[in-house]
Amino acid sequence: MKRLLFFLSMVLIYTSILAQSDEWWPLEVGNKWQYQYYFSNYGSPSYHIQNVTVTNVETINGRLYYSFTGINGNKYSYDDVEKVIYQYRNGMESVLVNLSLPAGTVIIDTSYSEYSFHDEIIAHNFSFLGQTYYSKGISNSSSDDSGYLSRNQYFAKGIGQISGWSNSYVYDSELGSGSTNFKLISNLIKQDNGEFVHNCSSAAGHTKFRDFYTSGYSNSSIDMSMNLYHNLRKNVNNGYGYNYIKELHVEYYFKKYNDRSQIYTKELEFMPFEPSISTTFEFDSHWLDDGYELKFRLYAVDQSLIPDTVYYPDEGYMTYDGALLGNIEEIAPVEYSLNQNYPNPFNPSTTIKFALPVEAKVTVILYNALGQRVSEIVSNNFTAGVQQVNFNASELASGMYIYQISAQGVDGSNFVDTKKMILMK
Repeated sequence: MKRLLFFLSMVLIYTSILAQSDEWWPLEVGNKWQYQYYFSNYGSPSYHIQNVTVTNVETINGRLYYSFTGINGNKYSYDDVEKVIYQYRNGMESVLVNLSLPAGTVIIDTSYSEYSFHDEIIAHNFSFLGQTYYSKGISNSSSDDSGYLSRNQYFAKGIGQISGWSNSYVYDSELGSGSTNFKLISNLIKQDNGEFVHNCSSAAGHTKFRDFYTSGYSNSSIDMSMNLYHNLRKNVNNGYGYNYIKELHVEYYFKKYNDRSQIYTKELEFMPFEPSISTTFEFDSHWLDDGYELKFRLYAVDQSLIPDTVYYPDEGYMTYDGALLGNIEEIAPVEYSLNQNYPNPFNPSTTIKFALPVEAKVTVILYNALGQRVSEIVSNNFTAGVQQVNFNASELASGMYIYQISAQGVDGSNFVDTKKMILMK
């Protein structure tokens, strides 16, 4: 128990769907937000992922102003007493939005000559993390004899900027109209105790490899095709989408009888806009010329604020001898490891995988967020390899739990690791 409590005191990042603050825009260096952006670029739709990170803080006019990457060069400050968001740009300070005002409050409504301006406090309910959040913000609109521009920005307590959109129209131009909107996918928010809470959209999930096949191979290359599927992908007809995959790698080694090379890794090129991927894996031909077989597997890294890595195949390596792609070969892990349970969040069942380099007695214990023992998931002997246990939490309440593995190998080795899981009913 002391070991677990020490681990809990040292953890800086964990995933939660519950913890929130009352600040309309929680600003701390290191906080991050990830948005899905949609552009209708005057007739050509496109989507992309935009990460926003707080990078610096400084005092200006007695207020703490924060700088960001991923948005305009303005600095922003939030006063939790006044419920006011300030912006600082071009050496001038101004109010972006006063969130203490009720929805429908008109800030400015004026027109002269061909110009008109209208600013108003707005409110809306948005869904995030499977919950509905009341949000408030500001609506700005302006027009002149060349066209018009309107923009809405919404903020939710404990979340920050949750959504927004803008529309524009240029008169007497082939450009016509354009629009932009964005919605929050996930964020990483620092809490008062110094820990970061990772809030993930309910649409988030693991990458899935589908329809893998080889279309050509030689003694120095393999042409591969596959579909990389992710819940947060966006496919667009007559425009640009994304598949939410940041990197694609191949992990490989060469083997002849009991002789085995070191394990290599190589990043593969692919088009990030399409879920259907064709790529070529090139390697040194002398290994196959000397009678070795190639063992390889793929892994993809997604664009999450805390990136998730998924392998294909899930376990073992595919075999290639220069002429034929053979069966998947299982090899014993070289070290102990504990995987994140999947799915996570889950209801009510989830799977826990772990790797054993040698036969070992394995015990997995579940604790609640207070460090109190809840149940023993498994206590048994396992052979070397990648093993898994299924856990059913139908009798437990929703919330965050901690699972800890202890393994004692037959060679005298020991291994302890701990991870968090979220039960969401």
